[in-house]
Amino acid sequence: LQLTADTYRYIVCTCGDDTGKTALRFRRHFKFDSAWSVRMPNTYIPMFDLDSDTVARIKIQEAREKIKEIAEDVNDRKKKVRDIFEGAFPFTKTYLINYLFYKFVVTAKGFTVDNSCISCGNCRDACPVNNIHLVDGRPTWSDNCIHCMTCIHTCPQRSIDFKTATKKRGRYLLKRYI
Repeated sequence: LQLTADTYRYIVCTCGDDTGKTALRFRRHFKFDSAWSVRMPNTYIPMFDLDSDTVARIKIQEAREKIKEIAEDVNDRKKKVRDIFEGAFPFTKTYLINYLFYKFVVTAKGFTVDNSCISCGNCRDACPVNNIHLVDGRPTWSDNCIHCMTCIHTCPQRSIDFKTATKKRGRYLLKRYI
């Protein structure tokens, strides 16, 4: 990416409830003029339940309004906007917990597919990092999984789980709410 010194640069972080020090970490690599965060429904089901339907709908409505405001600010090239919600203990979450999380939790090992899989390929098509391939009609994961859980949420048969942690958890699809 080649940008001139006068190029307007901004970031928008999406998060479940808070961003921690994401903007600060990002700033080390990409100098930006403004930054925003947008809360979205919590979807990381290996560790947490989904937000309730009511909370998810509220977050999505708030996100729609916030995105309109962000778009206006970006169109106006507003600078020095820092509308980021870091949350409680942002340093600890970002630099300690995140490090441990990626070192010990984030791995493709642990994804399972049961016999209800219909080989539809939704998991493969939805994976944002192209980490899933169908082998003999069944999904297999490569090594660059980012643990977004999109594969689990998009499976129409609920065939995919991560270890036993997601077996009894709900599934989230944004299209239910928009």
